[in-house]
Amino acid sequence: MVPGSSEAAVVGTGYMAYCCIHALNSVMPLERLKIWSRDEGRAKEFANRIRTELNINGETADSAQACVEGVKVVITVTNALSPFLKNEWFSPGVMIYAMGNHQEVDLKTYLSMTFIADERDQVKVCPDIAALMKSGDLPFNHVQADLGEVVGSPAKGRKSPDEKIIVRSQGLATQDVAQAYWI
Repeated sequence: MVPGSSEAAVVGTGYMAYCCIHALNSVMPLERLKIWSRDEGRAKEFANRIRTELNINGETADSAQACVEGVKVVITVTNALSPFLKNEWFSPGVMIYAMGNHQEVDLKTYLSMTFIADERDQVKVCPDIAALMKSGDLPFNHVQADLGEVVGSPAKGRKSPDEKIIVRSQGLATQDVAQAYWI
């Protein structure tokens, strides 16, 4: 993830957010988790659950902006139908793991950050990404790497401490790992 970081932010509080925090904590032990949801009650319940189960200081944020500002690892996992997270809210060196049903981040975020996908061609059929590419707002060749390339070649990884990275996930990597384990 981000070397030396022990905090993250999660935008969304559903089942996938819960599973993702468990997975993240196993590879990057967390001390602090900032949490935001449109439903303040769900955010507080999520914070309490994370505190109890994982002994992580779960803190709710008053806004999506307050949640992601100043954090190096951001997970977005909502069912929002349109972008609401703005590029200028993200800190230098951030790594965003975007796994919402549609996309929560604005176009400027994709254009200004290193864009990595589960799989290059698959991400192009995601409705929101496909629409951006069809309109010409996001170039077809803007995906710089897929997860397999990053794992297989250190040269495809982070190039500087201030590099901003967005990973758009469609679940393909987790499906592949689950299938390999089953086989």
